Amino acid sequence: MHPLVRSRNRNKRIRTGLLLIGCITLSLGLPVRSSGFQSGLSSSNHSSVAVSADGVDQLGDLLKRLDLKQLQAAHVEQVLAETADPERQKELRRTLANLYVAQLEDFVESPEEFLRVEQRLRELESAVADLTTPEVLFQRLETEFRHGEFLLASYREDRRKEPLLVRVQELFSTLAERFEALEQTCEDRIEELETFDAGLNSLANLKADSEIDKLSEISFRSSFFAGWSLFNVGVGRQDAKLGRSNFVRALSSFCRFLDIDLEDDVSSWDASYLELGATRNCQAFLGVALCYLALGQNSDADGCFELIRGPDGNPAIADQVAFWQIQSLLEFGMLDDALQLSTAYLETSDSLNPLQRGQIALCCIRFAYSKGKLTDAKQQIGMLGFKVLAQLRQFSLVRKLLEDYSVKLPSPSFYSDWIAGQNLCQDAEKSGLEADYLTAAGRLEMAVAKARDIPLSDLEHCRYQLGWALYKGARFAAAAASFELVIGRIARLDPKTAATAAWLQHDCYLQQSKENPEMIKRALKVLENLVTRFPESDLTKKARLQMVKLRQTSMKAEDAVARLKEVVEESPDDVLSKYELCLAHYRRYLQLVREKKTTAAVELDIRNAINQLTDMAKDLKPQQRLKLLLIELDVQTRDNMDNRAAVDSLVSKAWAIARDVDNKSMLAELHYREVQIARHRMDERSLAEHVSWLVENGDGTLFQKSVLVIRATQVENELKNASGEDRRQAVKRGIDVYRKLAKASGYNSRSIKSNRNARVAVSRLASLQEEEGDLEAATGNLELLVKAHPSNVGYLQRYSRLLIRLKRFADSVDGWRTLARGLSKESDGWYEAKYYLMKSLAESAPETAKAPLKQFLGLYEVPAEWKPRFDDLATQLGIR
Repeated sequence: MHPLVRSRNRNKRIRTGLLLIGCITLSLGLPVRSSGFQSGLSSSNHSSVAVSADGVDQLGDLLKRLDLKQLQAAHVEQVLAETADPERQKELRRTLANLYVAQLEDFVESPEEFLRVEQRLRELESAVADLTTPEVLFQRLETEFRHGEFLLASYREDRRKEPLLVRVQELFSTLAERFEALEQTCEDRIEELETFDAGLNSLANLKADSEIDKLSEISFRSSFFAGWSLFNVGVGRQDAKLGRSNFVRALSSFCRFLDIDLEDDVSSWDASYLELGATRNCQAFLGVALCYLALGQNSDADGCFELIRGPDGNPAIADQVAFWQIQSLLEFGMLDDALQLSTAYLETSDSLNPLQRGQIALCCIRFAYSKGKLTDAKQQIGMLGFKVLAQLRQFSLVRKLLEDYSVKLPSPSFYSDWIAGQNLCQDAEKSGLEADYLTAAGRLEMAVAKARDIPLSDLEHCRYQLGWALYKGARFAAAAASFELVIGRIARLDPKTAATAAWLQHDCYLQQSKENPEMIKRALKVLENLVTRFPESDLTKKARLQMVKLRQTSMKAEDAVARLKEVVEESPDDVLSKYELCLAHYRRYLQLVREKKTTAAVELDIRNAINQLTDMAKDLKPQQRLKLLLIELDVQTRDNMDNRAAVDSLVSKAWAIARDVDNKSMLAELHYREVQIARHRMDERSLAEHVSWLVENGDGTLFQKSVLVIRATQVENELKNASGEDRRQAVKRGIDVYRKLAKASGYNSRSIKSNRNARVAVSRLASLQEEEGDLEAATGNLELLVKAHPSNVGYLQRYSRLLIRLKRFADSVDGWRTLARGLSKESDGWYEAKYYLMKSLAESAPETAKAPLKQFLGLYEVPAEWKPRFDDLATQLGIR
């Protein structure tokens, strides 16, 4: 084409073309579906493929008006099968082709359906030459390109899907040829039209000019898509050398689109002339840069990247340059360069935002561990990715990737131990066992111990998680110490985390105050520090309220009442002070109940204090009004449960307010009062209703534990007479109840040792889990029982038997040895212990089992019921 024509067409494209052809998605989000390009050229109403309805019956017209493309195509297929007229057949085939091109857009992300429709299009093309116009053909090719992008993105999400890569190469190779052919067809037709002269027929000349504009647009679009198709073919070869010819051709296509000369020096190119602020131009220029990168022309590539990042570049694409550089280097097989560039970008946290860092990290991991031998370079690239995801606190994603790719992180390493510790914390959150939290804490302590040259933010977030694990593992002193360091080190860097650490530290001291009341003072000091240092924190208001409560609880009940009375006398309109006075009176009341002293005077004080608030009720929050009703209800049911009218009135008022309250503890208390009332009145239906609510919803409240005991008794009664499916369901209910009772009573060896309810709950839980077939869970619970009561023969026998059933022979040796030493010689339990001790040794360390077994068989006459087992064991070990 003549240069002036190309220049005229280029200017036309600049004015209108880029507005029509949309935007390619260049981002790789953490749900990754966008690592390829998406052109967005097509119009949703398919106006470019309007189907002629001449000669089509009324059903066809209706289907067309309703835009039911699939049904319309099926109808036309039927009419075609029944038509013998060649011209009519050609017309119907053209109609079908247009319908199928439109259908392709619906199946871009449905490979099987896409292939089916594409196959039918090929059949139609083979029957009729020049089946579609350039516009419709471009629409079809652009849709196939987007389908190829979907396949390429799917492969990049999981590079183990090798067949997808083969399909991607085949598809883009075909598309590149067809886009180039379409481009040439358009250029040839433009040359014909440019020599057309209709003389004075201005209408004909206008039509020719209009067609030139339309074909020019399609030609430029085709050169763009041909470039990216060729580039993707080169990418599919996974080696820059093998894809070299494709990258050379892609570079040529991009340059045709941008109207630049490859012979020119990159430094001479001007971003404003290239109009890199326009999305499509910048995308094509990114293609130029990546082709240079693939061809080893690094200085040219760097020059192009600088232009994209410059003031005249497109900001959205500039933000993704780092990702495309690194992904391309990996796919070109340039791993050393990819590692160097990834490290440069990712180790400097200020150079990229968190989303960009996460995209690159995910790309590195998926490439490193997807297939092939794990080389040192791949290991470093993958570990860099995991390190960045850890820094971004994406631990759930890290865990999924570790499991999906069966990755074992190298150790010793701060980040390996941090990630492992976080995974163990996730396991502990599911089990709720203190022992599991302490296991996680141990791994996190290993990470902290290796914290040399680690960014402060990473170290202290790891230490914060360590504090949390210790806190949940009931190691409150150690947890408080960890939180203390976190607060001091990142108060300015991350005030939100520091404030949360302070809140948890105060709770650690509260937990310790149960044994040492002096720790209340430390808790108060921490809260004062939180309010002072973190005034903007959401926890500040909560901390202030907690300070008021702690200061009251640190006083004697009488002193708290006296002080609040003074405040109320000074400020009679202070609603909050009057409310706190009611609570203080109630605290005094409960103290007298515990001491079994008369409460009549305090009951009167409570009622008087509540009555004083009656006129101010509108100024109280629903939660506060409910609390006052619960106080009255507790006093009333302790004093005179038989006053049905008074009790029912308070209950009705409480439920009316409870609709506006979401405090679980208060709602649990109201249900618990209902349980007490139902038991007193022997109302089984009401009792069952409120017990069920507390069992399901009362976790962590003071009122669930006693109700769980009631529910456990009910389940035991169900189990006595149940069989078959009824028993299986009862067992499941029992497991749920006893698990909750164990948590409420203290799900740890310390509580089991001192708390009978905890011991019974864990023992019954283990029995029911064993019956259900969950041997691992049952074994874990029996292990807790054995730790708490090491001299209990029954627990040790049950634990050791389960280890045998799980084939954990080495773990069972110590248990059976203890039983063999402690049980009466030649009792049935003793023979069992001896047999399983020998069996465990035979399976775990056979050479150590031979001599003891031979000696045992020589000294003892084994009873008939045990003799076959010992004989089989002797045969297994080769003892005559």
